[in-house]
Amino acid sequence: MQKFNQKRIILKCNDEEILVVFLANLLKFYITNNILSKSKKIKYSNYENIFKREVLEIFANEKGKKIIAITITLVSILELAYFSNKSFKDYRKVYDIGFLALFIVQPIAFISLYNGKKSYLKIRMISFILLMLIIPTVIYISLPNYTYSEGKEIVKNEFERMDDIVFINKSIDKSTVPVKDSGSLFVDRSYYYEIKYEGNNIYYIVDPLKGRAIELEEKYWLN
Repeated sequence: MQKFNQKRIILKCNDEEILVVFLANLLKFYITNNILSKSKKIKYSNYENIFKREVLEIFANEKGKKIIAITITLVSILELAYFSNKSFKDYRKVYDIGFLALFIVQPIAFISLYNGKKSYLKIRMISFILLMLIIPTVIYISLPNYTYSEGKEIVKNEFERMDDIVFINKSIDKSTVPVKDSGSLFVDRSYYYEIKYEGNNIYYIVDPLKGRAIELEEKYWLN
């Protein structure tokens, strides 16, 4: 069999995922920029007092608080739904979706911000803005480097006659197998493939992080 070595840049370049993260962060930036817009033209010496006053005025406006809270909540839900769908559809649940609960932290953090004490408001506001930008970026970077479909292509390149390969369809739950020491806090499974090739049944797993294909001696899932 022909051995296949594939290298991929760790910072993935999936246009769709980059666009989602960019648009979500852009919307969050727009919200927070409106909060701070009035204080941008103030001289630095007066900035902190103006910053605090303007933010406090917004927090005193119940309608404004609700609009911002609802918007941040909707964005967080959309982010959660998008990456959950990616985890199931493209990554076959090798990615621990429990980490996606981090998106729920965003609206909770905002509610805590305007309901909490007003001391250290500037530091807390900046921390909140950074939190909103960092969470989707961390989730994106932590996704596996290879999807289940890309894993199929890696397996195909292990064979001389790729046209003779027939992949046996597996359910999502049986498209992966548990592994130890994956090297990632977010990924604890590998992709699993059953193949018919020249009348033989062959079984492979593919590391979703490194793209390395390993042939198994026997079938993993019995049913």
